[in-house]
Amino acid sequence: MRIFGAQAEREPAYYLSWKEGKVVGTETRDTIADGLATRTPEAANVRDVRQLVDEVVLVSDEEMWRSIETLLVEEHVAAEPAGAASTAALL
Repeated sequence: MRIFGAQAEREPAYYLSWKEGKVVGTETRDTIADGLATRTPEAANVRDVRQLVDEVVLVSDEEMWRSIETLLVEEHVAAEPAGAASTAALL
């Protein structure tokens, strides 16, 4: 089994930290997915993500909007942007 993570491309602090293997902060939080908007990740979280997650992918705000629509129309599920990020990554 492989585990994937999804992160907003306009707020990539956790993606960058996963990639670098250390905490990497960003200057701004500029995404519709406020649940994914972290400027400075927690070191313990970065360590755990590095150990448990095989790959992290970035998704755009537009991809999250499309996944929200897809989830609503096709699955009858109402999702907020951060909750739709994994579906955006899958699609």
